[in-house]
Amino acid sequence: MSRMKSPPIDPRTFTLIKSTYHSIVTEMAISVERSSWSHLLSLMRDFSVSIIDRDFQQIVVADEILPGQAVSLQRFIKNMAAFFGDNIADGDVLLSNSPYLGSLHLGEIAVASPVFYRGELLFWTAVRGHMIDMGSPAPASTYPYTRDLYSEGLKIPPVKLYEGGKLRKDLLDLYLMNLRYRTLSYGDLLAHVAGTWVGKERLIEFVEQHGVDTIKRYTDELLDHTDRMVAAEIRKMRPGTYFGEDWVDTNSYGTKNISVRVKLTVRDDRWIVDLTDNPRQMLGGINCTLAGITEAAVASTLGYCIDPAVPKNEGLCRHYEIICPEGNIFHAQPPYATQIGVNVSGDALYRALLRAAFGACPEMVVAGSTHIRGAWFSGIDHRGGRDERWGFVEISEEGGGGAAYGADGWPCMGMMESMGANKFPSIEMVEWLFPVLVEQSEIYPGTAGPGRWRGAPGVQFAMRLDGSSPAEVYTITNGSENPPHGVAGGGPGSGAVTYVYPAAVAGQRVFYSSQGGFLLPTDAVYGAISSGGGGYGDPLKRDPDEVVRDVRDEIVSFVSAHDDYGVVLDKDRWQVDREATLELRERLLSARPELPSVSPTTPGAATLRARVMAEGDEYVDLDREPYLA
Repeated sequence: MSRMKSPPIDPRTFTLIKSTYHSIVTEMAISVERSSWSHLLSLMRDFSVSIIDRDFQQIVVADEILPGQAVSLQRFIKNMAAFFGDNIADGDVLLSNSPYLGSLHLGEIAVASPVFYRGELLFWTAVRGHMIDMGSPAPASTYPYTRDLYSEGLKIPPVKLYEGGKLRKDLLDLYLMNLRYRTLSYGDLLAHVAGTWVGKERLIEFVEQHGVDTIKRYTDELLDHTDRMVAAEIRKMRPGTYFGEDWVDTNSYGTKNISVRVKLTVRDDRWIVDLTDNPRQMLGGINCTLAGITEAAVASTLGYCIDPAVPKNEGLCRHYEIICPEGNIFHAQPPYATQIGVNVSGDALYRALLRAAFGACPEMVVAGSTHIRGAWFSGIDHRGGRDERWGFVEISEEGGGGAAYGADGWPCMGMMESMGANKFPSIEMVEWLFPVLVEQSEIYPGTAGPGRWRGAPGVQFAMRLDGSSPAEVYTITNGSENPPHGVAGGGPGSGAVTYVYPAAVAGQRVFYSSQGGFLLPTDAVYGAISSGGGGYGDPLKRDPDEVVRDVRDEIVSFVSAHDDYGVVLDKDRWQVDREATLELRERLLSARPELPSVSPTTPGAATLRARVMAEGDEYVDLDREPYLA
């Protein structure tokens, strides 16, 4: 007896189902953003949402959320659900923040709701977000001086926050009792739950409209369709094995310029990412777990190297293999700390993999984007007699994106993990919510990597306290020593700096190393300059009129226009002297060596601090001795 063939896939139904998934996950994201209570989620959108099928395959992520948070979320949910085996029921809501199960770091939680229809488990809806506190030794959920897993804060194994639809108040009280900002943390946690419930409600309506069999069949086809698209994209690449290397400034305990190496093999329709040649897990919070940061960095970076129209779902994840031995910094084992790995070594992994991928698909690879720039502030808010502890995560100094073939970098894009998805909170909201006064937030000239297509410039930010006690400041940054790279002959970005203007000595600044903590006096000014992105292509091939525009916009200096771009500019008329420009470019081209395909090729190449430090300024290394607590 012959089997009946399934009817062919109807393109209209396929498109409708694909679009409906996107609509649902977008509504989930809007729900979280609008119902959360802390600025970290409601104003900065430091969260991700996802719909996952019963086999823990990622179906869809929202387009506007953080790629690095979302792309491997299905692994985390699978590990959480496995903890309960068959004991999963309608109305359950799972919660965990374990990095070794798939969280990017302890400061993020994941909340997941199973979606049942007529007794059958069909989906999971999931939200993962960065919490304003997780009970670490300092009032910050990314603390640079963690020594091991036990010093990072509250550790939550997979638990049921709701069981059969009923809130476990004892568990909620235990969670909030360990946190500083309990009201904000309570609102943010329930916003996660609400996001999953919105997705659950819409998915049930979706199934009722189209039927279980149709939804299953077209969901499988959606993943298979992506699978075929990714395979075709990989086959366009140059087969072979390619190498990339980048560097981490520090582990906060004296180990500097830590090398991150990637060996990428492109073979048929497969990527093989070998991370074997990397340091061992180490003291400090820069370690990464394979199920968390490492796979997230690999998957999202490879996703950047293909046609952006390809959906980011399980079909992408079927095409890469990660080789990384246990005990490696990218396959850390308990009890090694992972608190800042996502922002530091994980970010370096993005760039090292992009460097390697340049050999396989040069016209699809972007230059390096700015590194993480940000700081956690905390003190006592005395405005109006409040005397309440306040906490503020400042990322308004996030810098520029790297250039791509045919396009300059995106301004204010931020690090590769966020890819422009984090929002900058408005200055008015920041000054209303927190006892601070923002004095400066603007593009900083001379930070963008030169190229035929230049990187985007960095940002200068300055802020003082206004109605607060002296504030604890914890910087979680990278790139003060190792700038974003340029490709195809493009130059690197400038690197970054963090500094404070003490009131005692007018004009004198104290510059700080990449990561660490210090106290900001009430009469001092905190300042930072983020790096611009790397450039793409030979700067001498950039359109001279574009260089003039950049000089006029104060993105490129007159000196850089001459020395890097070979453009002779009439400063009075803002016009290019084309004959002199042609002669200068020929002279520069004949005198210089061959440009490297990727730059820099050695650690410690950042230039910004040396350029902006003046006589009388001081430099303080915030690293601690390994034996100090």
